[in-house]
Amino acid sequence: MSAIKSPFESHPPSARRLLLTVLAALMLAAVILLTIVLPAEYSIDPTGIGGVLGLKKTTAAEQKIELLDTLGGNEKIDTTSVAGGAGSSQPIPLPNPAVHQSQDSAAQAETFTITLPPYAQTEIKAVLKTSKVLMYAWKIDRGQIYVDFHGHSPEWTNKEAFVRYEENKASTGANGSLVAAFPGEHGWYWLNGNAFPVVITLTVQGYYDKIIDYGVSK
Repeated sequence: MSAIKSPFESHPPSARRLLLTVLAALMLAAVILLTIVLPAEYSIDPTGIGGVLGLKKTTAAEQKIELLDTLGGNEKIDTTSVAGGAGSSQPIPLPNPAVHQSQDSAAQAETFTITLPPYAQTEIKAVLKTSKVLMYAWKIDRGQIYVDFHGHSPEWTNKEAFVRYEENKASTGANGSLVAAFPGEHGWYWLNGNAFPVVITLTVQGYYDKIIDYGVSK
């Protein structure tokens, strides 16, 4: 009884057939690479098919560009809705959006030197709108003086009402900042209780409208 022979033993594949098989396999691999692998893994979609199939990977930069396009460019972002599902690349809502403010111009800066005679007083105020920022530094050359850092608003019915930020007897000075909780005048009252003159040097910087110097009096 003779052994059964494989068809390939009598009809081995030709070189042309092998070449066509290899070329077909390479073409299939190229199609898979262009339409599936590149869009899904590298966000490269030369054929556009990956985007149609929902396979294209969106980069963080593309997400931001899409968000800006949706918001119309310069419109303010609703942080509450954007950060609803906040992840590592998404912000959470600001507890107080007023902590960041874009300004039309640069911050102002001024320095004042006031010579306060014995037992004299003076007052300097910065006019601020709500949420505007003021930074300050002041010092005296000698002795000790009384200082009352406060604010009040012309919009209040009680014209005598005021808010006190700090009250002190200072022998050096003070540094600090203020975010205006209301529109109005915010500044310092100084009283020299010494028998000699005291020189006050005040530097202010921020987004104030103007500085009011009420002058020296006794």
